[in-house]
Amino acid sequence: MPRPVLCWLDAPGLQGLEPKSLAGAAGLELDRGGQVEAAVVNIPEVLAPADLRVRLLGLPVQWLDLAAEVGGGDAGHRMARAAVSLARAAGRASLGTLAPVYSPQPDQRVLVAGQGLAALAVARQAALLGHPVLLATPAAQAAAAGADEDPAQVALLAAELPEGIEVAPLSELCDLIGAGGAFQAWIQGPQGKVRRRYGAVVLAPPGHYAMEPPPPGLDASLVRPLSACDPQSLPARDGWRQVAVMVGVGGPAAPEAFSRALVLALALQEQPRVQVTL
Repeated sequence: MPRPVLCWLDAPGLQGLEPKSLAGAAGLELDRGGQVEAAVVNIPEVLAPADLRVRLLGLPVQWLDLAAEVGGGDAGHRMARAAVSLARAAGRASLGTLAPVYSPQPDQRVLVAGQGLAALAVARQAALLGHPVLLATPAAQAAAAGADEDPAQVALLAAELPEGIEVAPLSELCDLIGAGGAFQAWIQGPQGKVRRRYGAVVLAPPGHYAMEPPPPGLDASLVRPLSACDPQSLPARDGWRQVAVMVGVGGPAAPEAFSRALVLALALQEQPRVQVTL
């Protein structure tokens, strides 16, 4: 059974990781440039220098995209993720199989495309979970509010964004392919179009409120816009009253519209003998 070594090359996203400690935790020795039986390399093969690819040609090699597998978060979490990835790769390399097959692990990066409260809330939560986040916003700054949002509330949330969030102002998502864990996203910004890989993509348009037309087939006399509904003004009636609060019927609802619908539904539910369906 071949004994693999760790070939470590500096790359973006690996700052703060200690190769010697990781090698020891994964049961590997650091490559010293001599003859080896098998290897684990911390970057993809296409990014490796030609001399290293030539030296490892024909050997059992595991090429990793360690930066994508490690993601963000504090130093302890990143070191632990890196050690697990390297140990797993070392086990595959030690089997001596040719040619080795590497299945990329889900990317830890999160793209939030949007503006306002919804975009800021999602970006904040993802960063607190340890993910590196890119907030691509069409506005000139992260604190820009949607048309029907409270600017002070948006500014407060923007000021509380944790570390690990990169803000790309005046930028929009223009194309997206892939699936969960391996999205390819094209973002158009002041510097042109840039393609990057993300594990998750969240679309969070700026908050605005627009009354939707009632669904076809409903009795117009039974339909009221949200703005005209006052839970306190419901007339008394024997028996139970059934109320349906409808939002996003004709298409996806904007965050502001859904927020207003939810507030109204909860207020109606507090009234006596009222059953609400949202």
